[in-house]
Formats: sequence, C-alpha cells, structure tokens
Amino acid sequence: MKEIQLTRGYIAIIDDKDFDELSKYAWSARVMSDGRVYAWRSCLTSELQSMRLFSIGMHRQIMDCPKGMHVDHRDGDTLNNTKSNLRICTNAENSRNSKAPKNNTTGFKGVSIQNGRIYGRIKFEGRDIHLGRFDSIQDAAIAYDEAAIKYFGEFARLNFPQTDNAF
Repeated sequence: MKEIQLTRGYIAIIDDKDFDELSKYAWSARVMSDGRVYAWRSCLTSELQSMRLFSIGMHRQIMDCPKGMHVDHRDGDTLNNTKSNLRICTNAENSRNSKAPKNNTTGFKGVSIQNGRIYGRIKFEGRDIHLGRFDSIQDAAIAYDEAAIKYFGEFARLNFPQTDNAF
C-alpha cells in the first residue's frame, strides 16, 4: 500500500500498482457536512468542442466508475482507496452500508425508542419493515443485524460486525 498526500493534512491509502497513475495529480481533501473526507481532484475535459472543468473522486477514478453508479467503501473509511475496499454499486446498495446517523440516540442502526418502548426496523426497497418490540436495545440491534444480512447481503453494515460469519 502507498499513501497520497491530500490538502488539510489528510492522507489517502491506495494500492501500489495505482500509485504511478494517481501521483500525477494534485489531490485535495473534500470534507463533507457529516465529517466524511474524500480525495478529489479537478479535471479539464473537452466535450463537444468546449472545455469544461469538473471534479472526480479518487475512488471513482480507481474503479473507473460508470455514470449513474456509485463506489462503496466496504469498511466505511473513505480515505482507504485500496481496490479490496472498493466496489461499484447502486445508490441503494451504497446507502445500505452507511453508518448510524449522528442523531441516533440508541447508538445502533435500526433501533429506536418511542414512548419508552424499544423497536427494531429496517428500510428495504422504499418500505419500512418492522422487526418487532424488544426488551433491550441490544436485542433490537441483533434483530436489525439479522434482517440486514437477509435484505442487504454483502452491503449490510452491522451493529455487531464481529459476530458476522455470513460472508
């Protein structure tokens, strides 16, 4: 593995065989509103005889990602741009591998407390699937993990990943 220095003191990790190509460019750190950091660079392209400036993410360049598709970072580390950590996916698949939102009060994906009761739920293909009412937050989190494996497969981001032997 090699490192590419970004602006703001950030470093992106890449495979050795991608270093020669990627080190030709000046890469910047793009900090998103949720705190995720991506490596980006500016490009100039000729499109229908006119020059156009645009940006491309390092992860998209490495995977030669087609328009309309996304690149998912398996481990959630957006600066780990090794090919073993990247996969081309749909927007829905990319969302399935997201972390619990920062405003989550239970600390677990798919778990909520309403009127003192603990519920588990998962969203799949636009619909909410209620997993039930639970006696503990941990039980609801385990139910979410089981449902995530069932519905999301390899894109499931689990509450308890060390117990995941499905993959």
